Amino acid sequence: MEVDKDKKSTARGYIAAIISACTFGFIPLFVLPLFRDGYSATDVLVYRTLFCSIGLAVYMLFAKIPFGISRKDVPFLILGGLFYFCSAWFLLLGYTYISSGLATTIHFSYPVFVALILLVLFGKRPSFKSILAIFLAIGGVAFISLSSAAGMGREVSYWGVAMILFSGFTYAAYIVELKHTRLSRFPGFRTTLYVMLVACVLFCAVSIFNQGYIQPLRSFDNYMNAILLALVPTILSNLTLIVAVKHIGSSKTSVLGALEPLTALVIGIMVFDEFLSVGGLIGVFLILLSVYLVIRDKQQS
Repeated sequence: MEVDKDKKSTARGYIAAIISACTFGFIPLFVLPLFRDGYSATDVLVYRTLFCSIGLAVYMLFAKIPFGISRKDVPFLILGGLFYFCSAWFLLLGYTYISSGLATTIHFSYPVFVALILLVLFGKRPSFKSILAIFLAIGGVAFISLSSAAGMGREVSYWGVAMILFSGFTYAAYIVELKHTRLSRFPGFRTTLYVMLVACVLFCAVSIFNQGYIQPLRSFDNYMNAILLALVPTILSNLTLIVAVKHIGSSKTSVLGALEPLTALVIGIMVFDEFLSVGGLIGVFLILLSVYLVIRDKQQS
């Protein structure tokens, strides 16, 4: 009976991790139209976290999910919001210094950071399959990102690389925090709500400091893209991320995140008429192989 229960829990974790990664890959579908309409990255992040917070709060009211938190929970929720903010913000800053393909590849160092944090803080050693899966996933992301990126002639900025590495580190820290702190006992809706609220306040402050204002949404299409950005690659992806981390652990969840750029690649081909190169095909193969290794790895994360 216990074995069946463990299998169901593990299967639920893998499914949640795959859904989380794939829905994160929908970000370009809703972000690019907003960029074309003149919205800055900080404007988009403000509306992403704002509509996410509103949507979660409305659902929690109707579902009668309690909003209450204790004083002991507050520092962990603020820290989670800070990690989320730093991950998104420094990734965008890094894009201004180095090519998007290289930035995406470096950002995907976060499974390595997850493994290192677990080793240093909790003494958890990754299995050989997990280590191999991490490097296969990073290689796959590199092939997809670098083969499809424009502007590869840009000189590599060490400052930009440092920003992207910090982005990957803070995202790894957020994933580990979900599993190994008081947040692991929180309902996913409540955790995501408060994390997004903290991030929203920080993005608003950055937007006002940089631009002096937050650009309002002007059309129905703007509203729809902002709302869908909040629903699909934010609410759904973050809730399933929390479920995945609780059921299969931080390390395996982070490796399965390689499906995010794979999904973005598919959307780019189907929606934006992008070209699939040989490098992209190699990247797809490496990512799928890494996913297979993670699922076949019996060691607990």
